[in-house]
Amino acid sequence: MFRIIIVEDEPPIIRSIKEKITNVDPDFKVVGEYHNGESALLEMDIVKPHVLITDLHMPVMNGTALLERVREEYPEVICVILSGYQNFEYTRMAIRKGITDYLLKPPTEETIFELLVVIKKKLMQNQSLIESEILQHLVFPNQHTNDNDAKTEKMAKEYFYHANYVMLYAWTSPELQTDLPVQSLLSKAAEWLKEGERYYLISSLANEFIVLFGVHDLHDKRYEECEALIRSLPDIDSITFVLLPIEGWISKIPGLLVKARKAALVNNYADQASMVIVKADDMVYDPGRIELPVDSLNHLISFMRKQKKTEFEKQFVSMLSACKLEAFPKVTVIRTLQHIVQMLEPNVQPPINSSTARSMEDEIEQAIWGTANSTEIIEHMKRIFGRLFQESETEETDWLTDVEEYLKKYYVSNISLTDLSEKFNLNASYLSYVFKSKKNKSPIDFLIELRVEEAKRLIREHPRLLFKDIAEQVGYPDPYYFSKLFKQMTGLTPTEYKRNQLEHLIE
Repeated sequence: MFRIIIVEDEPPIIRSIKEKITNVDPDFKVVGEYHNGESALLEMDIVKPHVLITDLHMPVMNGTALLERVREEYPEVICVILSGYQNFEYTRMAIRKGITDYLLKPPTEETIFELLVVIKKKLMQNQSLIESEILQHLVFPNQHTNDNDAKTEKMAKEYFYHANYVMLYAWTSPELQTDLPVQSLLSKAAEWLKEGERYYLISSLANEFIVLFGVHDLHDKRYEECEALIRSLPDIDSITFVLLPIEGWISKIPGLLVKARKAALVNNYADQASMVIVKADDMVYDPGRIELPVDSLNHLISFMRKQKKTEFEKQFVSMLSACKLEAFPKVTVIRTLQHIVQMLEPNVQPPINSSTARSMEDEIEQAIWGTANSTEIIEHMKRIFGRLFQESETEETDWLTDVEEYLKKYYVSNISLTDLSEKFNLNASYLSYVFKSKKNKSPIDFLIELRVEEAKRLIREHPRLLFKDIAEQVGYPDPYYFSKLFKQMTGLTPTEYKRNQLEHLIE
């Protein structure tokens, strides 16, 4: 499916072109309709069009300025001029900007059909584009129709011809709220390849990275070289890297991806990056828990019964320190600490309420996935287990309320998690975890939600306001970043949200 966006300030013309495209070629789909160049440019990274059809005379940003930006930033996009005048000036301008296609208003089904034939031929000659689309169909089959599975399989065998394929999967816990170093990873990927070998980026989410390598040979030394390159990257603690050789055809990638995600989960550590190689026949085992000394557990139970918090905490910290948590995957640490809750639950007087115990287990899991080092893990556990003692949580509630009110008041300001931790004199990881456990969202997600809600209000109440002005008014000087966040939070681009609001008013 090839994606088209139309930029034209006359809605009837947009509707006419969209209907005709749908009628003449189902391989093309209109994924964006915009009334000026600026709105289109804001959402290029979101809708990822293959084709741009644009008028030249529009308000805010005209077609000429739009084409200049698209040629510079998205050179792979095929651009078509939509013009009401058949003269040499448009043709000359098109040639100068690398554009050879244009439509005369009003376009007929015949002229649109002829244009799409030419465009499809150009798109099919773009090898990178075709390879990317094939991989998207193979790796994420549920996002595509099954009508062209045989066609996709046939094309894949024509384009993917290397002797060996291997997938690199990188993952970090979303609770950490840190982005993977995508550009650095791609740079290292290029270094690893020999002449004639290639890599194909499949997916690059904030906490997940998938790249496919087509290589001449695969052996232990090459795996070692790949690991050495990755480990040379800075700031990769708490990231898991999984290498998966693909035995057979690349259509096996979806199944391998399931295995990669499990392998990443069970091999993720707090204080270090990890890298594992998982072959087709390898099993990914679920790790157990750390065997704790029985005497230490009995001491904990005894101190708990007597409500001796200081002694309990001292014994607890000593036991965890002796375990060397940094040497174990986070999954193992989580299960070990949850086991302590289960041991305490029936053995203290009065017994721990079952709902309290399950809540503690959930908190333990969230806290550890959201923590970057083992020292912070121990601090979190002291707080969580400290709740078992008869003390008030008023102080914690007070600062949570203060943080929430601060975000509501200053949401337009440039606020980071570090800023909040310094403002309220709290550890950043601790602040984030406690806030999320109480509010069901991190402080930064809460901040984004406040900004997006205000942006929605501005769009509803001031429909003539430009998106870049709305972005600035809610705290985002970069309108492109604002558009991406808006889409993530609402499922709609700002343009789609605005259109829905206008249609609702008309109804």
